[in-house]
Amino acid sequence: MINQNIQNEASIAAITALDKPCVWCITIPASDKGQLEEVVLQVQGVLCLKELPPVVTKFGKDTDKRHLCQYISLTGLDVPAFNVCVESLLEIHSICSCTFSESAMEPLSLDSFLGYPCINISNHYFTS
Repeated sequence: MINQNIQNEASIAAITALDKPCVWCITIPASDKGQLEEVVLQVQGVLCLKELPPVVTKFGKDTDKRHLCQYISLTGLDVPAFNVCVESLLEIHSICSCTFSESAMEPLSLDSFLGYPCINISNHYFTS
């Protein structure tokens, strides 16, 4: 059932540019005609690695604070629902790769934790 829902959403989903601020979103038609609704992805898994606030180390003058980031790694320990999420992320990445130039996207690389697929999620504290 999960897979069918994802396939139904994927068949009507689009990558949409929004401005103010300029962002790209995966959208589907909303129940209101002419309106779009942003797709929200949820992944449930086991937290296997993390680097999250608070930052407790002091940084020297040579440290470039623009590159500070936080991250988590999730695994599903071979739970089928998590594996479907991994497959869906690969499909979404493939769709986005067709929309954007190769240099505009970071490659999607899956790691493993104890031999099971692992998703790495990160973002920077500061942007330029």
